[in-house]
Amino acid sequence: MRKSSLALILASSLMLAGCQAQDGYSWQDSHSLINFTQIWTPGKQSAAFPHVLAAQEKDKWIPEDGYSWVDKDTTTRGQVAWMPGIASSLRANQIAGQQEGTWEPAAGYRWQSELHNAVAWAPGTPHPQFNHVIAASNEQQWQPQNGYAWDGDGKTLGNAHWQQGMIHRLYPHAISTASEGGWTPAPGYSWANATLGDYTTVWSPGSTSALMPHMIAAWNEGYWQPEAGYTIEQQNDGSLLAVEIPSDSQNGSGPDYGAAVGWGIATALAHQCSRPQDGDGLLATIGRGLCSGAAEIFAEKSVAAARGN
Repeated sequence: MRKSSLALILASSLMLAGCQAQDGYSWQDSHSLINFTQIWTPGKQSAAFPHVLAAQEKDKWIPEDGYSWVDKDTTTRGQVAWMPGIASSLRANQIAGQQEGTWEPAAGYRWQSELHNAVAWAPGTPHPQFNHVIAASNEQQWQPQNGYAWDGDGKTLGNAHWQQGMIHRLYPHAISTASEGGWTPAPGYSWANATLGDYTTVWSPGSTSALMPHMIAAWNEGYWQPEAGYTIEQQNDGSLLAVEIPSDSQNGSGPDYGAAVGWGIATALAHQCSRPQDGDGLLATIGRGLCSGAAEIFAEKSVAAARGN
């Protein structure tokens, strides 16, 4: 009896030795002659469907990296197809290439080496989908190209359009014009050279600006002063304006200490106004330059009033 049982077990083992485990399963002990238990094996290739792997959950299946179900409603097994552009689940910041089995850097990234085994964020890289949008300095952040602004509110990634009055990120005194791709020096500045694409500027004393009538650039960079025969007056809205000096007020008649004190107070206020603040933009910077120029003029007027000039 014992011999017949042993013979039966041995015969069964020999028969099963040539058999394969069920799809997605493996023999628990392939060397055992009596243990025929099969276990689910996550990651095992399906014997029936290429590029399909056993999932972590028993009797569930997933497409291999870079592939997707042909039938989107598949819950067990089925055919898969290579999907260009799909994000890799194993390779950080890489997407499936156009050719099956190949990989490309995700948007904003580039290969770190010719081995094509790792990628790095590349600021300045154009977005493959949205116009005039490039990779920013911070990883996975995007920004419009120089001279462009977001379409809409900019809260969601999208296209960008050319906008007049934008400050160049690399050349802070270059301002975008109404014509797309055009740049002009900021008020008080001129181009340092005629090299195409070089927007380096230099301060130009004596130059004028259409934004500030009767004002000219002073010798010190960023400072402005009124033309001869004009003075600066503060308007009701707090802005400064160059106004013509009445001809009958240019002849002095002795010291005017009240005027001297008044001009002294105006000088202090102008100095306070000229101090730069965090977040100042182009117009604020110009305004503070005006305040600085005004402070110098007010100080001169205070002295002149005290002297009776």
